[in-house]
Amino acid sequence: MRTLILDSRRFFSVLFVATALIGVVLFGFACQKGGFLDVESQAFLLNYTSGKTLLERIFDVARNDWNCYQARELSYAVDLLDAKFIQASAAIGVLHFLSLSHYLLLFAIGWLHFFFMKRHFPQVPLWASLGLLLAYFTTPSSMIASFFRSSKILVGFFLYVLLWLSFLESASWDWRKQNWKRLALSLLGMFVLFLLMTLADRQGFFFCCALALVFGAAAWLYREPRWGWLCAVALTASALNTIYNLYLGPALIFSINGYYPDFSFQNMRFLYSFEGLSARTIAARMIKSLLLLGETVSYYFGSIGTFWGLGLMGGVLVYLFKKGNVREGWISLLGMGLIVVMALILVFRAPYLLWVEHKLVYYWIPTNSLLLFGTSVLVGDLLKRKLISGSVAAYFLGVTVLLNLVQLPLHYQSYTSAESHFAASSRAAAELRECIRQTELPLEAFGLTQRERSVCGKLRG
Repeated sequence: MRTLILDSRRFFSVLFVATALIGVVLFGFACQKGGFLDVESQAFLLNYTSGKTLLERIFDVARNDWNCYQARELSYAVDLLDAKFIQASAAIGVLHFLSLSHYLLLFAIGWLHFFFMKRHFPQVPLWASLGLLLAYFTTPSSMIASFFRSSKILVGFFLYVLLWLSFLESASWDWRKQNWKRLALSLLGMFVLFLLMTLADRQGFFFCCALALVFGAAAWLYREPRWGWLCAVALTASALNTIYNLYLGPALIFSINGYYPDFSFQNMRFLYSFEGLSARTIAARMIKSLLLLGETVSYYFGSIGTFWGLGLMGGVLVYLFKKGNVREGWISLLGMGLIVVMALILVFRAPYLLWVEHKLVYYWIPTNSLLLFGTSVLVGDLLKRKLISGSVAAYFLGVTVLLNLVQLPLHYQSYTSAESHFAASSRAAAELRECIRQTELPLEAFGLTQRERSVCGKLRG
C-alpha cells in the first residue's frame, strides 16, 4: 500500500491523468451544454434534496428506483452526494446537471491505471499508457454523464481494481501457509471490494459470480492455490450479497421507511417467456445481443463498426491461443462467453436496451472498464514480446482517441434526438437552467412540467 501511495505521487503521472480528465470534463461539458435531467433524474434529485433524514433518503427504493428493488443502496448514497453537489453548484451560480461521482471515479481509474501499468508493464511508454487511458475516457459512456445513477460507474471502478488484483497482483503474493496472516488481509481486502461491487448494482453481482466461475476454471486449468482462494472469496461475497438482497435490505427499508420493496423487477420471468416468442424472434434477439457487444467494442475504438468490433474480439482470442499459452485462451474465451450471457440476459430482460440512447451510455460502463483492463494487458504483452513498438501502439491509440472525440457530438445528437427517450428532457434543460437563474420570476412563467418546476424551486434555494 505504501508503494501505491508513493508511486501515485509521481508528478508526471498525476499531471497526465489530471490533464486527461480535465480535458474530458471540459469537452464533455461543452458537448452536453451542462447536461440535463430526465424524468427519473428529476424525481431522484427531489428526493435526495428533501428534508427527510439521511437514511430515509438512501433506503427509499420507491423514490430512488421507482420501487424496482435491486439491493443497490450503496449507489443511492453516492447519488445523494451528486444531487447535493448539483444543488451546491446552483447556489453559487454554476448551473449544470452533471454527475460529480462519475468524473471522480474516472480520475481514480486513471490514477490506478498508471500505477498498475508502471508496476506490471514498465516497457509501455508513458504516451502509450496515456493513450490507453484516453481511449477509455473518450468513449460515449465516459463522456456523456448527466446526473442519473452512479451504480454503473461504481461497478466499473470496483471491477477494474479487482481485475488487476486478481490476474496480476495476486501472482506475486506468497501463497505459502507460513504467510497466512498477510494473505488473510489481502483476501479480506478483495472480499470487501467484491462485496461493495455487488452492493452497487446487480451488474456488480453478475460480475462477481462471473469472476468466481473464471477463477474456478483457472483453478482447474492451472492447479494453483490462488485461484481456489479467489473463487472462494468471490463466492462468499455473492452469498453475503444474496442474504442482504433477500433479507437484510428489505428489513432495513421497512424499519426506516415503513414498507417492503417489490421484488418483481428482479424475477427471471424472461427465462420462461420464450413460450410466447417465435423461434425467429428468439434467434433474432440472440443475434442482436452478440451485435450489441460488437457495437460496444466499436464505440470504444472510434465507432469503427459493429463487425470490426466483433473482429477485434475474435482477433484477440486467436492471438491468445496462438501465442503458446492455450490456457489463457480458454480463460479469455470463458470470460467473453459470460459477457455474451450478460448481453443475452439484458436484451431478453429489457429489450429497450437496444435503443440507441441506451447503447451509448450508462449500461456498458463496467464492460468498458473490462476493455480498458484487457487492452492494457494486451498492449503490455505485445510490447513485452516485441511484436509491436511503443510508437505503433501510441499511434493506433491516438487515432482511436481522435475518432472518439470527433464522434462524440454525433453520439450526443443521437442520444438526445427526437426519436430518443430523452428528447423532451434535453430540450427542457435550457429552460430549466433559465428558471433557476431568474429567481425574480414565478415558476409558472416558464414552460416546464410540474416536476421540472419543483426541481427549479428546489435548486433556487
